[in-house]
Formats: sequence, structure tokens, C-alpha cells
Amino acid sequence: MGGALDDRLLDIANQKCFCCWLEVVIANIKMPFNIGLALYSGVRRLSQMKGPPRWSIEAVGIDTARRLLQIEPECRDLRNIRLTSFSSTSAFLENAKQLGLSLGDFTDDNSESPFCSRDVRRYQPISYQTLAADLQPTPEQMMIPHHPYLDIVPFPSFRAKALRAISSGTPEFSEDELCFDLAHDSMRCWGSTATSLHGRGDGTPWDARSWEVSPWFLRKWGFLVGNEDDTIYQNSLWWWSQR
Repeated sequence: MGGALDDRLLDIANQKCFCCWLEVVIANIKMPFNIGLALYSGVRRLSQMKGPPRWSIEAVGIDTARRLLQIEPECRDLRNIRLTSFSSTSAFLENAKQLGLSLGDFTDDNSESPFCSRDVRRYQPISYQTLAADLQPTPEQMMIPHHPYLDIVPFPSFRAKALRAISSGTPEFSEDELCFDLAHDSMRCWGSTATSLHGRGDGTPWDARSWEVSPWFLRKWGFLVGNEDDTIYQNSLWWWSQR
């Protein structure tokens, strides 16, 4: 697959979510293309290849081997913090659990946020005081009917702006696109394997300080995220600086 692509298409892979990048690839390939078949063929080909009888790290060097295998260098300084990245899906689902939401609440297009739903049979009353600060509902969440996918995003200002855009019918706002982007590599939850010393949370999904927003998402949804002085951008900038 790589041999048939323009190098520039590979370069933008890190700037877009996979589905958006795939649309660009398909638009630039001058022949019928099936990503499922391409992945199947690649995996099948790899499964038929034989590796060497013995892997020699010395052949490529320890630093190169670690980079290729994505192994973190051994940390001998206990003052350093080892960071780990969590799947945004698993992190969002953990936030959903905090709100008493199930997976079915998100797959049902007709679901309503428990913060504004009148269906007492579906949702148990939530004690807002026990929720983490970044998951506590904004006035907009209490007043504007909406799907619960927004409730699990741990940025109060983002949720409030999105709901105001939904309520006012902002022309440049597409809720379908926003929901799609949130589910496709738009954010990343970070944490450490030890107690947090960096003031950015302990990898808890309900703490906004643990999250980084992708550059492409910041550019696309800037009117919801805010400018470079806002918390979401500054928080993401801090995480970018750690790599």
C-alpha cells in the first residue's frame, strides 16, 4: 500500500484521524480501493513470512531497537515520571460509569442526558456534589436537551459552548461531525504509573488536566475549544512539551 501512495499522503497521517486520512487517500488513488482487503492482505502476507532464527538487537543497536519496538528507555532516575497513554474510548467509558451511563445509552440515538432527562425510570438521580469537578454539569447541560455523549467530555467550557451552538443553530456547527471526531482520536488521556508530581492529574479520565487534544481537532473546533490562552489549549501544549 505504501508504494502506491504519494509521500505527502503519509506525512499528513499524523495530522488527521484515521477515517479522515483514509478519505484523502481514497480520493487520491486512481483505482478502486478497499481498505479492508488491503489490511487483510497485509496481515496474511506478514503471517506467511519467516523471521530469523534469532533476533539480534546488536545488529541495529539498542536505541534503534527500542524506537522500532516502542520500548521506553530504562529509567534509573526515580525523580522522572513515566507517562502512559490511555485509549480515549476506555477513558470516556470510565467517565460514563461515573455518571451512571451504560454503553447502550451512547448507541441509542434517542438517548437523553441524565442531567436534563425527565425519564426517571431510565436514570437514577445523580448527586452532583459527588461528581468530579470537571464532570459536574454546567447550566447549559441542565437546561438544553442533548445526547449524553457530551457529558463525558471532561472540559466544562467545551460542553457549554457546544450546547450553546446546538441551541442557537450555529451554521458552522455539525453535531454529527463533532460526535464522529470525538470518537476518532481527537483526544488522549495521559497518566503516570506513580503518584502525580506534575500537577496534571494522575491519569484519571474525569480530571481535565490528564487530557491532551489533538492539533487537528483544535484547528477544526477552535470556536468550541477556545484560543491559545484558554485552559484546553494550554493543557494540551503542556502534554506536547513532554514528548
